[in-house]
Amino acid sequence: MALALSTQLLLRALPLSMDHGETVEILQELSGRADVYSLDPVLNVVIDTTKPGNVRRAAEVTASSLNPEVMVAWLTEKAQNTALKTQQRCFALSGLAACQQPSKTLRVLEQLAVRDGQVEVRIQAIQHAARYKNLRTISVLMPLMLDNDDRLATAAQKAIDSLIDSRGGLDRVLEQMTELADRLLLEGKGSTAQAVLESAKALSPRDTKVLSRLRSLRAAA
Repeated sequence: MALALSTQLLLRALPLSMDHGETVEILQELSGRADVYSLDPVLNVVIDTTKPGNVRRAAEVTASSLNPEVMVAWLTEKAQNTALKTQQRCFALSGLAACQQPSKTLRVLEQLAVRDGQVEVRIQAIQHAARYKNLRTISVLMPLMLDNDDRLATAAQKAIDSLIDSRGGLDRVLEQMTELADRLLLEGKGSTAQAVLESAKALSPRDTKVLSRLRSLRAAA
């Protein structure tokens, strides 16, 4: 059916289709079209609470193949939009994570994890941010382990544990964080380097290498 329709007809049919298999077929067809000038119909599927996961994922794949920059910008706005339903914002976060563009999406996820007013959104942001395996995220998430909301504290702890495991365990992560702090110092980012070392100390309060680096940094400040 999809092969016989123009791109504009496919885009109009997308929100009207009640058949999930047909919706996936339309999305797959659109991913190969060069004349999709508006991604809105496709991206609306990504945050559609009536669609199952496989349909939303098909929409993510299609949008990413057509215009990943527009996809990131659109989903960022939706994820930050407190007027939307919580589930829609969580689906937008999942879409952002699926973009696999950490340079554009990780800070958005970290900011929502720390500052957003909806607990469910913050938990989703915590989980997705940790999956990028960025050492900086440990420093961002560690204060959340002391949050008064047990759900947030537990999510932050699990995310940090998962991130540490994915990078080779605690000893390896402490070594990597020390190396990161050294690089930041060379770049003139002393305060950021200190924050990284403070997080490393919180992870392992008696690690002599971390403590030595931290003392040196404080003395030079």
